Amino acid sequence: MQNKPIESVVVPESEAEIYSEEEGRFILNAKSNWYILDALGNRVYYLTRNRADAQKQADLDYQGKYKVRAVKDQKSKSKQESGGLSCSGSNSRKGFGSWLKKS
Repeated sequence: MQNKPIESVVVPESEAEIYSEEEGRFILNAKSNWYILDALGNRVYYLTRNRADAQKQADLDYQGKYKVRAVKDQKSKSKQESGGLSCSGSNSRKGFGSWLKKS
């Protein structure tokens, strides 16, 4: 498999958030999970799933001047489609032992 450069997409500061008629609010115009914020305020998105690959490409493009950031409002892997979490919380053992119950 050959190493090809990762594609980058520049989103100007004026287009960083777009208004959604369906949702009735502004939403982030994110092209990928990884981006840098350049000196002009533009977001440069790197089209890859791997943060390390995005950082390597940013280092090549900008001589190591920028650190790759993650888009914060992306759905995490632990959330289900319904919005619930895929795991439930656990209780500590404190208060559950039979010898701790007050009689």
